[in-house]
Amino acid sequence: MTYRCPLCGAPASARDRACRRCGHDIVRECEQAGHLDKLIRALRHPEPTTPIRAAWILGRIGTSEALPALINVAEHGPDLFIREAAIEALGHLGDPRATPVLRALRRERSILIRKAAIRALATLQTHWPPGR
Repeated sequence: MTYRCPLCGAPASARDRACRRCGHDIVRECEQAGHLDKLIRALRHPEPTTPIRAAWILGRIGTSEALPALINVAEHGPDLFIREAAIEALGHLGDPRATPVLRALRRERSILIRKAAIRALATLQTHWPPGR
């Protein structure tokens, strides 16, 4: 299993208490961070399937605390599949504040991103307004 520093992403071993590159206290951070914080941080993980899984979980949890991080990944993520996962999570969050971002993403160059934005808008509309 590969471990990484939550601050800089440098490889670490299971025995490291601090990051060898930046000196960040890995153990303390892991002990103090809550589950939601760890999921949001996982959106920036260098191993590509981790951010995809984290986005999926954040979308299903439905907490608006993840909205800024998901928007950032949807607009500026490191690859199209991670961006697609974040876009789909925005739809599942059910937060109408994602609407302008999703509308803008419908004009992206990538068809994968455009289709994800269209699906996310449709999903968002089924969640909003509450009690519908």
